[in-house]
Amino acid sequence: MLYAENRPKLLILGYARHGKDTVAEYLRDNYGLRFMSSSEFCGREALWDQWGKAVYGSFEEMFEDRSNHRELWMQMISAYNTPDKTKTASTMFERGYDMYVGMRRQDELNACNDASLFDAVIWVDRSEHLPPETGSMDITRASARANYEIDNNGEITDLYGQVDEIVHNLTTVHGFHWRLPTQKSIPTVAEIPQPTINPNDLEEIDMLERPDESTPVLDHGYVALVDTMGSDEAIAEAARLSYGRGTRSVRSPEGLINYLYRNHHTSPFEMAEMKFQMRLPIFVMRQWVRHRTANLNEYSGRYSVMPKLWYVPETKDIKRQDTVNKQASSGEFDFAEATMIQSMIDRASEQAFETYESLLEYGVSREMARIILPLNMYTEIVWKMDLNNMLKFLWLRDDGHAQPEIQAYAKVIAGFVEEKFPLTYAAYKEARASVTLTYPELLAIITGDRSGLSKSQTKKSENLQRDLQQWIRTEMMKND
Repeated sequence: MLYAENRPKLLILGYARHGKDTVAEYLRDNYGLRFMSSSEFCGREALWDQWGKAVYGSFEEMFEDRSNHRELWMQMISAYNTPDKTKTASTMFERGYDMYVGMRRQDELNACNDASLFDAVIWVDRSEHLPPETGSMDITRASARANYEIDNNGEITDLYGQVDEIVHNLTTVHGFHWRLPTQKSIPTVAEIPQPTINPNDLEEIDMLERPDESTPVLDHGYVALVDTMGSDEAIAEAARLSYGRGTRSVRSPEGLINYLYRNHHTSPFEMAEMKFQMRLPIFVMRQWVRHRTANLNEYSGRYSVMPKLWYVPETKDIKRQDTVNKQASSGEFDFAEATMIQSMIDRASEQAFETYESLLEYGVSREMARIILPLNMYTEIVWKMDLNNMLKFLWLRDDGHAQPEIQAYAKVIAGFVEEKFPLTYAAYKEARASVTLTYPELLAIITGDRSGLSKSQTKKSENLQRDLQQWIRTEMMKND
């Protein structure tokens, strides 16, 4: 992703479902601009406390139902912006957002224009496919007086091309400074320089881009599958060497793999390997490297300048410290607090990187200058692991108890494992769904007497008994 060093303040307008969010997401993912739709922002700021809590069970439920109450939403947002018609826009920009997406009232637009809040206004049109919005929006294409208009009646690539042209115009005409796209892609694994090379001969890697076939993770990260060795059939064949080739007629690969995994015969799974290339925050990498059975190589801040990329969590992911588990978080901040915290993280990261760049300009070595960078800076790795240890990694990290950021990466990797080794992944999932009980725990479930159990055993048996009773009720209802 590209980073806008001097970011413009943009207003993106258009009727419902004409493509405003698509344009904003493209600017976010490719040029580093931040945004939240005006509907979500005002919904959290005003509607939820004043109205939504009394009607819906959660903010998400209220937000999903907004299309059935467009006029009510418009009226309440208008009340939020009274008497200061610029309140939504100015508050969003103060909290670090660069784009206001989805303004609906002409008087609000006029007030913002009078206050010169926007560097540019963009209108997105899809009128050849969808009608204009009526009732809930009184801004029209003509009254918007947009600086730029995007025709979204064709292919998505045409829309992206128009956005790129607007960025180019903002750069050359209005003087905003961007790190513009280059045609250079991230090198393949074989092309990444190794530490044995003379540092003066090393070629810089543009970490602001990501491979074409990669899967985005978090705000700037990705996972790309580089190589796979082996298959489910190869695993089964390796296991048959222990029993003799005659086992082929007795047990299918699926049955054999299930048997192997269920009974912890793990060596055949070590015959398969997967190799990934990833960009991830350094604090996630510190958890990642704890899985010491992997082979890995990491981007070096001694040889190369660190990329201007850092992780800023979404407001919904900013949690309080758990009062019981010292390494966990729980409990949400309200939106205003979370937005403030988000801005603090972003500002601190930017200040640290500016200091890093200043040290480099003074001539400080890269290996020394990097020591002031925070743990949310992004790094990049090539990571290879055999399938047996890969499943152990997923067991711990693709789990609700793991930190959400590493979970996000683990879920993507799990998808690749399922794609390349479907029989093994099915056996793994079946094992994860199984329950192991001690004799006292089993007796407690049968008799209900938990007097001899510890607190953790008591909780485990109570939860299992509750789930079992629910399953029985469900099955009985099916039979009825």
